[in-house]
Amino acid sequence: MIDLKKPKALFLLAPAGAGKTSLIFEFFQRNKRDILMILPLKCLEREVTKKIEELRSTDYFFKALTAEKSIAFLERLPLHKRKNLLIVLDEIHLWNLWGNDFRPVLWESLYYFGANQYSILGLTATLKEEYK
Repeated sequence: MIDLKKPKALFLLAPAGAGKTSLIFEFFQRNKRDILMILPLKCLEREVTKKIEELRSTDYFFKALTAEKSIAFLERLPLHKRKNLLIVLDEIHLWNLWGNDFRPVLWESLYYFGANQYSILGLTATLKEEYK
């Protein structure tokens, strides 16, 4: 098992349909850890939010947001909640593909997460050969 308690960035490259999102849900259920899942599209945010609603926890949260909402959410989050937070970036390949021109907030949020030393897990099924 990978220890995600110290700030670091990890990437999971697995084929479409391999269960990357299901793995995050399982991780949430097995570990006492807050999770913020950042999704590049509103339709994905809605889809994941519906699944999250089935996973109620009183002590820990699992939240799905788009990058546009993520920084404001984190800045309102109490400090003790930030320390145990895992940020999951779904479709991480789009941060580079779209982040330069189309949606600069993707890059801005990534810099924010790194500067604040959050643990980050990037998920993708599509990664250009030059990034491997």
